[in-house]
Parts: sequence; C-alpha cells; structure tokens
Amino acid sequence: MTPIGNPDLTVSFAGIDLKNIGNPDLTVSFAGIELKNPIIAASGTFGYGIEFEDIVHLDRLGGFVVKGLSKEPMTGNPPPRLFETAAGMLNAIGLQNVGAPAFLAEKLPALREKKNVVVFANVFGYTRADYEETIEILNQGEGIAAYEINVSCPNRSEWRRGQSSSNSRPTSHQSRIWRMLPRKRAPTPSPW
Repeated sequence: MTPIGNPDLTVSFAGIDLKNIGNPDLTVSFAGIELKNPIIAASGTFGYGIEFEDIVHLDRLGGFVVKGLSKEPMTGNPPPRLFETAAGMLNAIGLQNVGAPAFLAEKLPALREKKNVVVFANVFGYTRADYEETIEILNQGEGIAAYEINVSCPNRSEWRRGQSSSNSRPTSHQSRIWRMLPRKRAPTPSPW
C-alpha cells in the first residue's frame, strides 16, 4: 500500500515507463531545413505568426507558414467572409495580405527577433511572373527558410476553372504553375 502523501507516480503505456522517458529528440529535417520538432502551423491559419505570440510560444513550434503573400497588397473578398456552422467555420477571405514589400518591412523584422523559429512563406500569383517577382522581393529579406507555392485557393473563381468534381485532376491554373517549376530537381532522400 502506498502511504498518503507519497503516491506512486509510475506512468506507463504499453509496458513502457513514461515517467523517466526524459526529453526525446523530436528534431526533423525537411528539404535540408532543420526543425526542432515536426509541428508546423499551416498557412492561412496562423496569419503572419506574430499575431499569435500572446497565445502560442512561437519558439515551441517546429516552424510556421505565413499566410499567402502576393507582390502587391490585396484586400481580399468583400464581407461577409466568415460563416459559422454547427460543424465549424467556412471562410472565403480571398487571399487578403499586406503584400511582399510590406511583409519584409513590417512583419519579418519581428519574426527575425524570435530565436529558433523557422519561417516558411506562402506565395501566390496568377502568372509565372507574379510568382517570380514575389519571390524576388522576398529574397531581399533574411529569415525565410523556404517557400510554399500556393496554387489552390478554392474561393478564387479563376483558379477553379476546369477543376474536376473529384479534385483528382489539376485545374488549368495548377497545370500552368506546375509547368513553370524547374524540371530538374536535386535528388531527395526518402524519409523512410
């Protein structure tokens, strides 16, 4: 019998003592980018990151992807843009963003002050030149680890043309973007 005041604190799962498991190494490497853990806040859900620092300790994340950036600011769709349902929330923000130059001047400096935070930038455009120019602007700043190429915003009608009902075939917009990407890529080792 365990005396009161000295409870048995043994915690186990599948026969493994979890009390003394220590601090496991959660480090992962993705495309040559080291992340302290595999938790990444997704684009479109996390703003530019700094808006959430009162709620989430950014330095505890493996990284985060800032909301979509274009070469110029965009106001997005007119209201109403949010609709609450019993199953969750629907939104049609329409890629509202400050634009790449303002992101460099207003948002990225605050992100660079955070230690051990890996920043990915989501980039979108309507032409090859849009993507290239946006990335060229962002390349003028320091602190972006990689780019996420956005080719699938469902509330942009020009991106839905030709989309199959099963979403198994790319839209004409996606096909154009995929054709512009480099055909030769460095070999990537399999994570398995």
